[in-house]
Amino acid sequence: MALEKKDILSVKMFGNFSMLYNGVSLSGQKSGESQFITLMQLLIHNRNRGVSRDMAEEVLFGDRDIQNPHHALRSVVYNAKKKLEKAGLPKCSYIEMKNGILY
Repeated sequence: MALEKKDILSVKMFGNFSMLYNGVSLSGQKSGESQFITLMQLLIHNRNRGVSRDMAEEVLFGDRDIQNPHHALRSVVYNAKKKLEKAGLPKCSYIEMKNGILY
């Protein structure tokens, strides 16, 4: 009898952060992925209470001079959703914004 393959998302929060979906890394070291990793850490750590837009912008962009931080945050969230979708995760709204709070 063959065992069914289960879709598994593994997240390591202690030490070096990593996310694996069915054994494939979602948290590579390519340029531009640091915002994805930071966003995922922030959302996973605060999964029950969410993260305010202001806090997310502060964590992601810090003191950098960004013309429109709200737009920049929307871009980071959009790209993160696309990355999760491209990794083959089941269709779902993994990142949502409700009343200025990211979940």
